[in-house]
Amino acid sequence: MRRRKRVINWGAIFAVFALVNLIFASFRSPLTAIRRINLSGVRQSERLRLERIQQLVQGVPAMQLDPGSVEQVFLGQSRVKSCTFSRNIFGSGRLEITYRKAVADAGNGALLDADGEFFSDPEQGENLVKLKLAPILKVTSATVMGVTDFRQIAEACAITQGNFPEGSVSVLETGVIRLDVEGGHVILGSPGNLSKKFDTLIGLLRDRPTLLKGIEYLNLTNPDRATVSTNKNDKPVQPNP
Repeated sequence: MRRRKRVINWGAIFAVFALVNLIFASFRSPLTAIRRINLSGVRQSERLRLERIQQLVQGVPAMQLDPGSVEQVFLGQSRVKSCTFSRNIFGSGRLEITYRKAVADAGNGALLDADGEFFSDPEQGENLVKLKLAPILKVTSATVMGVTDFRQIAEACAITQGNFPEGSVSVLETGVIRLDVEGGHVILGSPGNLSKKFDTLIGLLRDRPTLLKGIEYLNLTNPDRATVSTNKNDKPVQPNP
């Protein structure tokens, strides 16, 4: 039997070779450097950081540019929740930023977001619920010591903002949450079952708008058995006998 002569597809080989060379060339060629960056969610006040990014990407081939080096320009800021940078070999890049949104003002430039993270942001802070922390709870713009989970504290602040915008939220040394509203103190207890506690409070104030005036506190630690104390020496009684 005659052996079949093997036919080499030189066209396919040259095509693969050309593609490999194109990829290699694009990896090294400054012609692929970023010439424009599309922005999504980026504030106008970030002009100086955008100039720094322009310096980082200038003349660098797109595929040699590390997106992480660009993202770190913004991720070093506590107010930035997420930052994503992508690029292609056609000279285009995309920068997308999401900023933290404050739900409370903790004072000294510290803000709290819905995830329970503290941050600083000169463009936020007005008309926010005040969050007061016991002295033992040391707060900086990004670090909290003493209480491990502030997400529920943030929830209490957000509900307060929606229903009692003039009120403030306090966290005591024991971790107990207290709401100061309409001249009275409302003890919410541990940061749990907050929706029911606030629903109970709203219902009580709807029936008795002056309930919090002239009392020491309203205790909603157990929302099913709300009690009030008219002064520090009184035995707590139920507000709706």
